[in-house]
This record gives sequence, structure tokens and C-alpha cells, in this order.
Amino acid sequence: MKTHSLICRLGVSDKTAVSLDRPGSICTEIQFIAGDKRLEFGIGQAMSQLAGLGMKPSETSADLAILAALITAADTRISRTENSQNAWTREMDLYVPVADPGKWSRLAPLLVTTLNFLTGDRWRFFFRARPDKMKALVPELTQLRTAYPTCICLFSGGLDSFIGAVDLIAEGEEPLLVSHYWDPNSTSPYQNSCFEAVKKRFPKTTLNRVQARMGFPEGIVKGSSGENTLRARSFLFFALAALAADATGEPKTIHVPENGLISLNVPLDPTRLGALSTRTTHPFYMARVNELFAELGLQTQLLNKYAHRTKRQ
Repeated sequence: MKTHSLICRLGVSDKTAVSLDRPGSICTEIQFIAGDKRLEFGIGQAMSQLAGLGMKPSETSADLAILAALITAADTRISRTENSQNAWTREMDLYVPVADPGKWSRLAPLLVTTLNFLTGDRWRFFFRARPDKMKALVPELTQLRTAYPTCICLFSGGLDSFIGAVDLIAEGEEPLLVSHYWDPNSTSPYQNSCFEAVKKRFPKTTLNRVQARMGFPEGIVKGSSGENTLRARSFLFFALAALAADATGEPKTIHVPENGLISLNVPLDPTRLGALSTRTTHPFYMARVNELFAELGLQTQLLNKYAHRTKRQ
């Protein structure tokens, strides 16, 4: 069993000594701030797109996005076969600078419950204050607001989210579509073609989107070759959607279009038992994320309107 500790750094001034709770673990520091103070790994890209629409998220939702990105780094770059005794369960400690470390520390048990259920791993979270020069990470607006979405809708490029967007618009909503991808040659083209198809079908509806390339290069975590089970991917998706919802400055529902059979992942064969089954939109998991949003003071919640429908329906 190899344990890993991932430390998020915010700029060159972030030199705070971090004492590892497990001194023997493999330690990796990841720099989240580029030289121009822009947040890396897709977060800054998402904020720029929101700013282009005249919308600015809070520092709290920015912290959530950074946390979700660090979780993604651990989930996608720490191999299960190389770092666990049972070829599945990993032990990972994350150290994150935030605007309000007291609030986040109180939420650490909720995060552990949420992520352990989602990925089948053993997570631990440790929070500290941001460095003085990085007290504000969200850039000030320089453009007037041009987008007034009525809700947020996840838009993955798959059939369920495509139907979700179409249904919302047909009901009179103007959703802000939120997407993320890593490989620009796989997921992104489907998202683009679906977006263009929706715009063509509803030319009178004002349709905007946030689409960010979010991920981490191979080899960024020491002593590990990478992992492709990607159990934590929806937490990053939800955090990005929360960033967008928060940027509107108004209470907003985040629609998570997913048929109920996939959300529950009924064990139809041995590969769908226990943690082997993905839980990206499982009702228990989504309820915990909504609890996290509420505790953070974010005026948004996840809603899956298709929880009681099959793919065919």
C-alpha cells in the first residue's frame, strides 16, 4: 500500500510549510497559479468565459473548483493497481489553501463521506489559509453582463444531457450549458456538435455555455503512472456547474440529466458490484453534494429530472 499526499500551491509566494499527517506518504506539490496569476487546469479558462458574459463567481465557489481539480488530479493520476493492496482502494490526503479554512475544515467529514462513497477510496482533507498575495483569486469584471440564464444544465456531449437541454428549452427555460473535457479529440467535438444542433433547433433562444479543458498531464503525481477508472469525474463537473451558478448571483438549479438506471447502476453483472459500479449521479451522492453546497452558502442545488425514467423513456 502506497499512500499519497497532494499539496495545492497558489503562486510562487505560497511557501507555507505543510506538515504531512502521514510523513511516509508520497508527496506531490501541484502549482495552480501561472505567472500571470491565472488559475491553471481549466479553472481560469472557465472564469474567463464567465467574465466574458459579465458574471463573477465568489471566492467560495472558486475554492470548490480548486478542491475539485485537486481531487481530479489524485483520481486520474494515482494508479489503483500500483498504490493499493486490493487493486482498487487508494489512500489519499489533500492539502488545500482556501479563503475560509475554518469553514472548510468543519466540512471535511462531509467531504470524506461524499468522496469515499463516490470513488471507493479513502480520502482525507486538510485546509489552510491562502497566501496573503492570493486572498482574491476571482478577477474583477471589465464587461457588462450579457447573459441571464434561468438555470444551469450539464452538457457532456452524451444523449441524456442533450435531451435534458432540449427539454429545458422546450419548457421555456434559457439554460447556461456547462461542459468540461480533457482530450480535445474525443469528448469536445461531440459537445460542440450537440451545442450547434441545439442552437439550430431553437434559434430564438439565447443560449450560452461554459466549456473548459480541465485535467492534468501524465506524470504530474510522483510515483504513479495514471488511472482510467475516473470515479470522481462528476465531482469536478458539479463544481464547475456550481461556479457558473454562483456567478449569476441568483439562486439557480443545476440540472443533471441522467436516466435513473444509470444513476443507480443496478448490478446486472459482477462488474457492477460495489465500488466497481460508477456512482457519478447516485441519489445518495448527489444529496451529499447538495448538502455541501448548502453548508458553503451557495444558492444552488442539483436536480435530476430523469431519476425515475429509463434511457428509452
